[in-house]
Amino acid sequence: NSTNLIGWYQQFGLPMPENYFFLYAIQYTGRKKEAEEKLRLKDYKIQRLKTDREMMFSAVSDIFPRILFCNITKNTYYAMQDERYPTGREEKKGVYDDLVLAGVNSLPNEIHKTQFLRLFSRENVISARESGRQQLCLRHQQTGSDGIVRWVETRMLFKNDAEGDLLAVAFAKVVEGEM
Repeated sequence: NSTNLIGWYQQFGLPMPENYFFLYAIQYTGRKKEAEEKLRLKDYKIQRLKTDREMMFSAVSDIFPRILFCNITKNTYYAMQDERYPTGREEKKGVYDDLVLAGVNSLPNEIHKTQFLRLFSRENVISARESGRQQLCLRHQQTGSDGIVRWVETRMLFKNDAEGDLLAVAFAKVVEGEM
């Protein structure tokens, strides 16, 4: 290839031929093609990740209509939102502690309020993770935005990320039929 030819000329101290510019042109073209191929591969990987995310969201959203991603360490959350699958919530992100309090306020049963607050409080989630648990789950009655009280299952899966933050995914689904 052109890189080897140029290297041989330089290594052996040979004078470059009169038309040596074509060697550099070939070398440049080869590097350009390599760079374009890497870019195409990167674009493909990004598109594949987007497609995988969309497929995952489609599958999960049928089972769990409300999906929240939480950073327990940083006390933040955001709702998985997609124009095709709106969560129906005005706010898409906020403070995790406020989210738990809002959840408690939508529970009509005092026992469920106490259980919900105790189970999903930041302190308990951190403690549960430190004790080796990987998830929390509670079935409770909850008043929906339509004013109807239904049985709901709230499940939270958590793990630590590379930086050491405790991350969680919280799912909620109606389990009225099962109850």
